[in-house]
Amino acid sequence: MDEMQALCAKLCARSFTRGVDLCPRLLAAEDLGGQVGGPRIAFTDLEGQGDKGAAQDLKLATPLLLISKAVLLQELCPTGPSKESILESLQLMMLAANFVAERKDRRGLFGCLHVILRDCMQDEAECHSIIFDIEDENDAETDEQAQAMAKRNQVRKAIALSFEATPHVWCLPKLAEDTAPEDYRKAPEFFIAKIHEIRSALAEQLAQPKLLDGRPLTGGVIAALMPELAEAMRSDAPALNPPSIIERVAEAEDSSAAGHQQC
Repeated sequence: MDEMQALCAKLCARSFTRGVDLCPRLLAAEDLGGQVGGPRIAFTDLEGQGDKGAAQDLKLATPLLLISKAVLLQELCPTGPSKESILESLQLMMLAANFVAERKDRRGLFGCLHVILRDCMQDEAECHSIIFDIEDENDAETDEQAQAMAKRNQVRKAIALSFEATPHVWCLPKLAEDTAPEDYRKAPEFFIAKIHEIRSALAEQLAQPKLLDGRPLTGGVIAALMPELAEAMRSDAPALNPPSIIERVAEAEDSSAAGHQQC
């Protein structure tokens, strides 16, 4: 089973990932429907939230969120999206954004968000509105409802600030079979068409590199960046400063290049 087939299978099955699972091989852009010679793609899978507490979730998620061009959140919702549940899941990402010390550095900090609603037959535009449209707190009938609306709106505003593009909501229809086929291309046509639509959108976004403080994150930059992020996340209250981190990475690269030239 190739990487794309494995990804599609994950869209239809429970996740049993522990920690972070990194795909052992980079995927060519054209394998995802992108242009030949485009940036190579790495898939990572993060364990489900809540298993080891919010602090552990944040330490796992923050470095990945900072370097990922596309972020996929899967939610099982056969009866339609629960804005409360989905926004609670997304709130973890917003807590990760709060680790960045300066609010101005949080604008467009993360890549492109995709919310995949599994087993969902509803209209995607309607689902997007349910999840991401700001609610009018004046419509609340009780103080408790108004407080819940205010909390959800706060998460929505943070999402609009922190992701580089408008979030995309996908409704992935339920398969009749209890077990997903090993090759998604053996699924019914409606399912195949939706997978291809998701692939096409991802390929278009992944054609451009993820930026951090305006610098493209190439493989070499990410390799140099991760130890810096890991060290920063050791603190009980991290205060990340992307411009400073990127500057240190650039200085390290310059020193390494100078050393090679001397040799």
